[in-house]
Amino acid sequence: MISSGLIPGVVQDADIQGSRIAGPMVAEVQNNGAGGAAKTCDLVRDAELAIQKDSSLAEAHRALGFALLAVGKDFDRAIASFVLASTLEPEDPEAYFGAGYAYRLNQQSNLAVPQLKKAIELRPDYYEAKRDLA
Repeated sequence: MISSGLIPGVVQDADIQGSRIAGPMVAEVQNNGAGGAAKTCDLVRDAELAIQKDSSLAEAHRALGFALLAVGKDFDRAIASFVLASTLEPEDPEAYFGAGYAYRLNQQSNLAVPQLKKAIELRPDYYEAKRDLA
């Protein structure tokens, strides 16, 4: 799990016990309005710093992926972050959801579908993944 001091601003809205970072970060991606750019740049920086401290933290790579999506420019880097997170923690449905979500945003539905299905396989009640798969 991410400690609250490792990536400030990301964990405070997360359900630590359920390892639910995707929900708040997806909301950030979808609602990035005025003033949101500075906050999301901070999220990118914070995730990058966490990765510099410990590159084996799947949670930090996943957080970087969602932060990059919130900035909305670097889909390839976001996808790479999610893929690395899923490699580091293969039982993490959030990493697969993030990859699927990023692929979908990047108009690559053929690549999004298997990622979203894997997220649902790992967590059958994963509403966001089911919604994006529909």
